[in-house]
Parts: sequence; C-alpha cells; structure tokens
Amino acid sequence: MKLLFLVTNLEPSGPGRQALLLAPRLAQQGFQVKIVCLSKNRQSHHCVAVPLHVIEWNRRLAVGPVLELRQAVRVFQPDVIHVWSLTSLWALALTGGPHSQTRIILSQPFSFKRKRPIHFAERWLLKLVSCIAVASQAEAMLCQQLLGMANTRITTITTGVETDQDSLPRGEVLSRLSLPANCKYLFCPGPLEREQGVIDAVWSFDILRYIYPHLHLVVAGTGSAKESLFRYRAGLELNERVHFPGPLTGPLFNSAISHAELVWLPAHREGCVESAVLACAAGKPVVGTRVGQLVEIIVPGETGLLVAPGDKVGLAKAVHELLADEPRLKRMGQRARALACRNWPIEKSVEIAARLYKDNSAERKFQTAP
Repeated sequence: MKLLFLVTNLEPSGPGRQALLLAPRLAQQGFQVKIVCLSKNRQSHHCVAVPLHVIEWNRRLAVGPVLELRQAVRVFQPDVIHVWSLTSLWALALTGGPHSQTRIILSQPFSFKRKRPIHFAERWLLKLVSCIAVASQAEAMLCQQLLGMANTRITTITTGVETDQDSLPRGEVLSRLSLPANCKYLFCPGPLEREQGVIDAVWSFDILRYIYPHLHLVVAGTGSAKESLFRYRAGLELNERVHFPGPLTGPLFNSAISHAELVWLPAHREGCVESAVLACAAGKPVVGTRVGQLVEIIVPGETGLLVAPGDKVGLAKAVHELLADEPRLKRMGQRARALACRNWPIEKSVEIAARLYKDNSAERKFQTAP
C-alpha cells in the first residue's frame, strides 16, 4: 500500500523526527512510503531511505506551493495520508483535498487544545480526517473532550525512540556548538517560540551563572522569538554563556543531548514530547514544567524535576538541586534510560502504526468495492 507523510519540517525536536524514524522501517515491511515536507526553504534535509519531496512554502496562501502539493499527491496516489500537524492539514485542504477515498490520519492537533468550542472551519477540517493519532491516553481524552470525537476515531501511537544510537565525540560536539573545551552545559532544544518558555530558561540561567562560573546554556532551533531572545541575552550580558546554534541536524542534536548535564524543557504548553523522550533515551534527567505529556513522561524525583509553567525561580532551583548532587543526577539519568528502553522503543511504535495504516487502507478498499 502507498503511504504519504505530510510534515511541516524535519527538525529533530518536532513531529517530523517521528516520521523520519517510522518511514524507513515501514518501507522494510512492504509499505511504499513518501515524505512531503512543507519547508520555508529548500535547504538540504536529513538523509532518509525513502523518497523526500521538499516544497518551499513561505506564505500561507501562496498559489505555487498549493499546486505543487496537489500535483505531488495526485501523482503518488496514496492509500493513506498521515498529516503530522494541523498546519499540514490546512495545506492539504487548500489543494482541494486528495481523492475522496484516500484515508487521512492527523497527528498533533495542538491548536484545538483551547478551552472554547471549536469553530465551524475547524469542524469542517476535522471532517476530512478519518482518524486522529495521539501519543498518550491523556491526549486521547483531551481530543474526546474538546473535539467531541468518538473513541473509535482516536488511536494512540506511543512516541518511539532509537535506544542504541551512537553519539559524536564530545570534543567535536563542543566545537560545533562553539563551546569552550571541557565545559559543562545545559541543553534546551527549542524551538525559539514564546510558548516554549525559552526566555524563562535564559532568565533562570542568569541566576545560575553566578553559582556555576563555567556552566553554559545551549538553546537549539529557530523561531519567531529569535531576535528578541538575542536582544534579551545581550541585555543580560550573557553573550559568552548563552548560545543559539540554530537548527541542529539529527546526529548533532542527539549528541548535544547526550553530552549535556541535563535537558531543560521550560515550555508553557504542549510540544516537548520528542525532546523529553530523546533525553530519557540518552540517559539525561529533564527539568521541565507541568504541561501536557511531560507530566506523563517525567517521573518527578526519579527521572527529572517538574515546576509550574512560568516559574523562573523554580526552574533555577531545580537545576541547582541536581547539579549540586552529582550522584543523584547520574542515578536519575540511569532511571530515565531504563524507562525509555522499556516504554518507547521505536519497534513498538512501528508495529502500532503499521496496524493503523493497514486497517485504514482495508476500510478504504471496502468502501470502493463494487
């Protein structure tokens, strides 16, 4: 069967990473898989073992990308389209939609997570979707409550991670991140958006720098808050201690996590699941906030520490608590690693996803049978 993945980007901290992990493994099981990426530029992306079509989409209502996406879908003629964000679903809708019998699966419907009734445009958009794939039972319950969707239209695909991936040498990672040799650093995966709480991390680090003179903060990714963060960093005179290396490729991103003291996730809302699971797989504790699935992934006191969203002082205290107790920091990392190997192996995600796609393809064939 033909399977199309539609993603907005392939950043290692976003849902595109999950698509990159699933695609080649599904191809080995006989699926014909293609990835279409709606990127802001045609820069080189990760090397993948399946066909990758990058569409330059700089403006929301640009005609050229819409036509290019429509042509890509029509030529490939997929049985199932897995749309990895609500933005991608809007893009697909602008093309007029695929063939009426093509099944559409939606992941990460974050913009619906508001305590208000969904409006008519969102209801119309959801009618295009045959199934919503979520990453946890909590997210499934939220979809039922806010979207009014039947449980039969919601499937849980646990976030998968490679637990045996190799890491680049520490010296090479420090050099590529423009960090001093043999320094210690905290890693915040971004992206550089206000709702990710990155500015809270910089504010909190301004406290920690006096306690740990040789500690650095690395904030990866890009986003709309980039310029304001640069100005904020300069205003605090942290240019030599807080680093913004931009988007990191898969191996460098994973290695940056592996060599960090801990991973910092100060988000104000949902959106850190991939990074939290990667941190656990790398054996690194997470200091984060009590939002979304982080509450399910991180076991406070065992694999990390959680504070209230926006609690800058609490973030600084939590990091200091772990850095000041190195044996505890190491034990937390070991427990996080064990948790990742037990709960989030990529093989488990592939098995669930393959069954979901086959079921939807079978339903499509049944509907088109004479």
